[in-house]
Amino acid sequence: MFTWVHTWFTADLGRRVGSGTLAAVSFIDRIVEQQIQAAMARGEFDDLPGAGKPLDLDPREPGWWAEQFVRRERSRLLREEVVHDLAVRRAAFWRAGSIDELRELVTETNKVLTKANARMSSEDGLPLVDYGETVERWREVAGRS
Repeated sequence: MFTWVHTWFTADLGRRVGSGTLAAVSFIDRIVEQQIQAAMARGEFDDLPGAGKPLDLDPREPGWWAEQFVRRERSRLLREEVVHDLAVRRAAFWRAGSIDELRELVTETNKVLTKANARMSSEDGLPLVDYGETVERWREVAGRS
């Protein structure tokens, strides 16, 4: 199957870019491989530092993915908690008896959101409550001017 897929892909690539390009890539691959084999025969790779050891190509600490996963999950859980708290706080906006009380509720809500957003990942962050829009809506709902 691999031969068939490789042949099909190579033939398709040849149609797209022209068979001359495909031949040039194949020629370059052969030249590079020949130079590597010649250098190995001369022993140029024999005394390299770290010979016989696996290459460490990943600069991240072991377990980085687990730490990243835990951080994402904590952020997601915190967001769920804050969304619930935000719904409760928004409901309290409509029970406010005055503009001053509403301003205090919105200010306190935005403080809570700011602290929570600092602990969450940027994708999970929540927008602050717009005081102007909230007052306008509060006046409409309450029938006050």
